[in-house]
Amino acid sequence: MCRCQKERPLFTIEGITARLDLKNSLSAQLTVEAVGWRMIAENTVGYPHLNLPRMNLRAVSLYHVCRDPVAPHGILGQTFDCDGTAVDGREDSYSILDDKRPTITRRDGGTVTTRAQAEGAIEGSAGDYRMRWPFSSEFAFSRFGATGHVAPRNASALGGARRKVRLTLKSLSKVLK
Repeated sequence: MCRCQKERPLFTIEGITARLDLKNSLSAQLTVEAVGWRMIAENTVGYPHLNLPRMNLRAVSLYHVCRDPVAPHGILGQTFDCDGTAVDGREDSYSILDDKRPTITRRDGGTVTTRAQAEGAIEGSAGDYRMRWPFSSEFAFSRFGATGHVAPRNASALGGARRKVRLTLKSLSKVLK
């Protein structure tokens, strides 16, 4: 693929733009922008599972979410509640396979099952965010279609470990690039 094609959007339709950047033969990054948000999906091959693909996802707000009368919602949106506190939920251990062998032996087969499901860091449980139909916007904590002021989640009701975070002008300018 020539460099000129790598810099152009893959497509733009109804305000949604997608771009695919091939970094090398094993790695690519898909960037999707819609009104106010940028989602980045990047595949990598490396630690902790050598020669096995991984997917890293990032969500970036392209506007000042703290000024929006309807707070961001959903599993990812909750991280943008502007309260200056990060809530870390339960985490899985990826160092041990389901059959109790160390992950390093994975080249001989084996799986790791995710069980934590953001427990303690999100309102409710992961099942509360399941939607009945593809393209549905209805789930237990949905704010789609809401009008007026809708506050963010009540982070004090969450059971995860809390730590203060600071949003500086420098970090905000990186987000808005």
